[in-house]
Amino acid sequence: MSETHREYVEAMTSKFKANESLVKYRLDPEPLLQRIEAYLKGIKKIQYFQDGEPVTEMIQVAKPKLNENGINCLINEIQSTVTTQIVQGNFLTQQDWREFVADFRRHITRQIALNLEEWAMPLEDGKPDIDNYENNMEGLIDYICNIVEPFMTRLIFDKERESYRDTMQTSESNVIQKKGGFPFFNKN
Repeated sequence: MSETHREYVEAMTSKFKANESLVKYRLDPEPLLQRIEAYLKGIKKIQYFQDGEPVTEMIQVAKPKLNENGINCLINEIQSTVTTQIVQGNFLTQQDWREFVADFRRHITRQIALNLEEWAMPLEDGKPDIDNYENNMEGLIDYICNIVEPFMTRLIFDKERESYRDTMQTSESNVIQKKGGFPFFNKN
């Protein structure tokens, strides 16, 4: 393989890896789900260096919005809707997106309302803190929807798939030998 051809292959491989990382970043809903989970738990991720090494810690900054069961159930509900496969879907019109958003908000609201006693944080006597739960319901629903709704806009008019054309382009180049034919058949 000539030096020019090797450089070309290395450049194309590097470009493909960068494009692959970009597509993974755009399709992966995990950071969004982690933000919602951190909010529900009342935690914040902090990063710093200690002795020259990066350290990540989760610190408690607020009271959890739900008990552990409620957090897990709600995250599972959201994960069933916000997936890599869904992000590759298509809303043919903005109305399709609006209907999705309304259905998602209705579904999350219903789940939170129906599980009021089961998901509420307990009081000192062990009973669910219904008053605090009810007071935080609207903010909880808004927070989740305000993160999910913009994420899902990429499906409108198939814009997510359309953007792949700009992101994932491959090029091929063939080196033509002067003697002709395949190099392993040449006697020189």
